[in-house]
Amino acid sequence: MKRYRLSALSASLMLCLCGCSPALTPQHDAPGVQSGRFDVSAYQTRIEALKAIWTQPGHEDELRAAVPELLRTADEVYASYIRKEIEYYSDWNNEKLISERDAAYEDLSVVSDMTRWAIFNGAKQSEYRALFAEYGLDCKPDYYLLNSLMRTIAYAKKNAAEDTKLLDLYYDTAYGGTGDTDERNRECAQLYLDILNSSSASEYDYDAFCRDYTPEDATAVYEELIPAFQPLYQQLADALTDGNRELPSPGDTMQLLQQYAAKLSPEIRESADLLIGDRLYTAVTGGECYDGSFTVSLPNEQTALMYLYTDGSYLDFTSAVHEFGHFHSERRDQTPVLMQKNCIDLAEVQSQGMEVLYTAFYPEIFGENAKTAELAALYNLTDAVLSGLAVGRFEAAVMENANTLTADDVLSLYDRYCSACGIGLQLYEITHLYEQPGYYVSYGVSALPALQLYTEMQEDAASARQSYAKISAVSSVDGKAGFRQAMRECGMADIFTPGTVTALAEQLQISIERLTA
Repeated sequence: MKRYRLSALSASLMLCLCGCSPALTPQHDAPGVQSGRFDVSAYQTRIEALKAIWTQPGHEDELRAAVPELLRTADEVYASYIRKEIEYYSDWNNEKLISERDAAYEDLSVVSDMTRWAIFNGAKQSEYRALFAEYGLDCKPDYYLLNSLMRTIAYAKKNAAEDTKLLDLYYDTAYGGTGDTDERNRECAQLYLDILNSSSASEYDYDAFCRDYTPEDATAVYEELIPAFQPLYQQLADALTDGNRELPSPGDTMQLLQQYAAKLSPEIRESADLLIGDRLYTAVTGGECYDGSFTVSLPNEQTALMYLYTDGSYLDFTSAVHEFGHFHSERRDQTPVLMQKNCIDLAEVQSQGMEVLYTAFYPEIFGENAKTAELAALYNLTDAVLSGLAVGRFEAAVMENANTLTADDVLSLYDRYCSACGIGLQLYEITHLYEQPGYYVSYGVSALPALQLYTEMQEDAASARQSYAKISAVSSVDGKAGFRQAMRECGMADIFTPGTVTALAEQLQISIERLTA
């Protein structure tokens, strides 16, 4: 499985919660919602109390204080859910943890929809419409305006259960069944169509990912990419398989991460010291656990949490560095969860860019294996480019006609755009297709600026670090900058300009020749 995979529920939640909402201090046990179930009934009572006064004059000060408190409460519920999710991923056959995770997911879904309901109805019906309208939501209001608070709560509980069942169905089909590869691919192709044709995914909406480019833009990059990057990809693969060279683990992952963070910048050093000093990561080795890695920000606590899967290989280090890139940017962002508008393309540049910065220290970290490690880093980024853009092209083709295609049609399109490009994944293995349709292209789009950063490093390492400092300082969740805008403001070449991808491939060829000489 690809190591850049996101966690199933945390990733989907970060998108389905993109919106904005309010909430008040809940009734829960000290020290917060972490100690048990959130008191949804008390929260509902508080929302109803706000509704009772928002049509009356003289309550502006009270309401102005209430809305930010609602947002902070929603952040608390989210943080509680994330901690339950991490526990579950660490031991995901533990029935008790499954039950607790599902309960926390339901609480989060209900609180999220109640706060949306309050914001939309406050902006539509209250005497303080401008006050509520300050908290702009990134989802359509009709659902919340047409339903009562009680019905909104009931639907939120129902939807939370269905979301969990849908993911369970996917995982059971992909990994728990007895069918062979062809059977799993065909069943998952049909499941993919069912998801796309459901009411929650009725259109291929790039806006949901805060993209300032279109599927057509991505297709143009894909078409330029194939002749430019496939030869590089094959050359890197051949270099790494020649003599069956394998990379050993470089040692204590977190100690190395912290040691070299101090050489990059004071800000990156501060992030590493916080991550390790406050033990804000969970490292899991083998066993019945989620075998990927992810990072999630907790804006109410002004920090982030990392989950790392380790298996004793060199990927333990590179995966940790990748996630550290997310941590470094996200732990500084205080945008409330329900107001986040996630520019995933930018977030992935921040993580892949951190990987690039650490390649400068490979001679010290990997010793005689330094060149092999650097080739592996380039291979992984090149693989991300090709697989990301190819899967993106595949998704665009499917989503254009999802309501008329058959499962066999989906498999034919996958063979055309993905298998033909040498992607080493079966259709059923790409979890993002089922968790977040339309997401996967971000890996390819973001890896291109990361590779630009790599070529800049070969000329001027200090300049590359300054470029990364600008990139990492841009919020990927506040909705103020799209990917193209952010890259432009950070001095990076626009990957959507014809010829940019080809020129980058030519620069990378020079580095590959140096490393394979």
